[in-house]
Amino acid sequence: MLTLHPPPRPVPSSLLVRVVCGNLLHQVGWALVALGLALSWGLRVDLSIAELGLLSGSVVEHNGSVRSVEATAMTSNQGSVETRPVQRIGFEFSDASGAVRQGISYSNDALASGQPVTIEQSRSWPVLARIKGARYSPAGPLGLIALLPALGGLIVVAFGLWLGRRKVALLRKGLLATAKFVDRKETAASVNDEVVWALDYVFRGDDMHEHHAIVRTHRPQQYGETDQQVLFAPSRASRALLVATLAGKLRLDSTGNFAPVGYLLTLLLPVAMVAVLVASIAALFA
Repeated sequence: MLTLHPPPRPVPSSLLVRVVCGNLLHQVGWALVALGLALSWGLRVDLSIAELGLLSGSVVEHNGSVRSVEATAMTSNQGSVETRPVQRIGFEFSDASGAVRQGISYSNDALASGQPVTIEQSRSWPVLARIKGARYSPAGPLGLIALLPALGGLIVVAFGLWLGRRKVALLRKGLLATAKFVDRKETAASVNDEVVWALDYVFRGDDMHEHHAIVRTHRPQQYGETDQQVLFAPSRASRALLVATLAGKLRLDSTGNFAPVGYLLTLLLPVAMVAVLVASIAALFA
């Protein structure tokens, strides 16, 4: 059982990082971001974004010719009934100034080398050009769907940060009480094919009323059907935290205050993903 210093308690920066960034939601969120970035790189979402700019603005048409045709590993049925390999088609054309420009388009139709084609060039961004009827990116604007896992992951990360900050607030100002185990119910959720259980604990708050603290876990044996300590918000006992959920993160010094803990491994995944995300955005606008 913990014997804590009365609130308000100082929370070391290292413990703050462990609590805010070390929760499961935070890790799942960054994993989704990593998945979204991998899909974005594979589908060349940067080209899909550029294609939106090409489609939304006015274009000028030029006569051009096919330089090369190469089948990619991707397949698509855009513009056709059957699924076909996506062709990477190199082309060249002369712009209004007479300068010879080269570019790449993607299409389900395999054109012949040397075949004449019509080129669409963006008026506002001349570096954007494609064969008329083809795509500027392998997947076209639909490739932007690949961003959904990353966006969803960032939302999950933000939610995890919000929950972590609430936990830190309880560590700083929360009152300590003993909660009695009252019930255990099976939920419809599962983790690694293990049932998630809802463990119900009841405690008396500073308003002298009984309040419930619910813990959902696929490893109920970690808590057991025994009494547990809870930290609850003063004058708002409905906001409570089972101390055992922070097992391995809390250390106390001789005065009952929180001691610093290790945190570098906790930051490894977030820092790596933020660096990759920043690099990806920089490459997009390079």
